[in-house]
Amino acid sequence: MLVGFELLEFMPVDKVRPATDWLFNMASYDARSIILKRMNQIRSGHLGDHKSLGYDLFEFRIFYQTGYRIYYIQNHPAQKILLCAGSKNTQKRDIDRARALQQIVKQTFDPQYSSYKKRIQSYISTLQGALSYIQSHRRVLENESLTYEMVPVMLKDLVSVYGYVQIASRVCMQPRELFQYIMDPTFHPLRVLDQIEQSFSFEFEQLAQVVNQ
Repeated sequence: MLVGFELLEFMPVDKVRPATDWLFNMASYDARSIILKRMNQIRSGHLGDHKSLGYDLFEFRIFYQTGYRIYYIQNHPAQKILLCAGSKNTQKRDIDRARALQQIVKQTFDPQYSSYKKRIQSYISTLQGALSYIQSHRRVLENESLTYEMVPVMLKDLVSVYGYVQIASRVCMQPRELFQYIMDPTFHPLRVLDQIEQSFSFEFEQLAQVVNQ
C-alpha cells in the first residue's frame, strides 16, 4: 500500500509563495497541467523522478518541453516543503534561490540554528564585529569554498541587526531591491561584498579617528 506525501509550501513573506506563484504564472497551460498532475501523484505516494542536490536540498524533475524542476526540503520522510521552482533554463539561478530559502526555513524552525543566529547577531551588532564578519566571508569566497547563495544569507544576517534601509543604502539599493536580491540573487556576490565592506570599513575608520583624538 502506497503512503501519500504531504506537500507544504514555505512562504518567506506574507502571501508570497515562490513555487505556486511561478506555477500559476506559466504561459504554457499544458506544462502547468502536467506539473499539477505530477504534484497530485506525489501526494498519492508516487514520488517519481527526483534527485538530491546535497545539503538536504532536493528537486522533483519533470521532463516536458525544456524540462522543469521543483525544489524542496524534507521536514520528515512523509512531508515535503516546496521552496521554489523553474525551468531547466534557469536552473542555476533557481538552485541559488532554493538554497537561500532553505536557510530561512532552517533559521525559522530549527532551535539550534536560531541560537547560533542569535550569537552571530550579537557579534555583528558592533561595527568591528560586522566588518570582521564581512571580511571573513570575503576570504572564504576568494578561496572558492563559499557557495554563491551564502552572500544573500550574510546580508540577511546584517539586515536582522541593522535593518533593510541601512543595509540597502550601503549596497546602493532600495530596500525592496535588497529584499528581492536576498530572495533571488541576480549578480555577482563580489560586487555586493565590495560595497558592504567599503561602507563598514569607512565608518569604522571614522569612529577610530574620533576615539583617538
